[in-house]
Amino acid sequence: MAPEGLTSLTGERVDLRKTPQYLKSLTAREINVTPSIRDDERLGLLRELLLSGAESMLDVPLRHSQDLVGLLCMCGSKPHRWTDSEITTVAEVGEFIGLAIADAFAREEREQVLDRLSESERLRRS
Repeated sequence: MAPEGLTSLTGERVDLRKTPQYLKSLTAREINVTPSIRDDERLGLLRELLLSGAESMLDVPLRHSQDLVGLLCMCGSKPHRWTDSEITTVAEVGEFIGLAIADAFAREEREQVLDRLSESERLRRS
């Protein structure tokens, strides 16, 4: 759900390879603080999508192992100088989301192993 005045980016897919500087910072586990989207050259083609309502953003990369699996993006409808408190809070929320993602991957992996074991037992008994 997007706040009033902001376009929802839910479900949007963007090829971040088209914004190499921005992608490089995300894969380096950097939190991206953007007080003014219009002034951030790293965003390249992504800027046009974001400017459909957002003027500032704070992005925290979400990781599983070494892989970038998503972003926690906070957007503002006007330019905004993000405070240390805001940055820290969003970074901590991102860490919790990362733990939840890791747990989901681990559960899925366990289920696959149990399925293979069950199938192996079934075949052994036949």
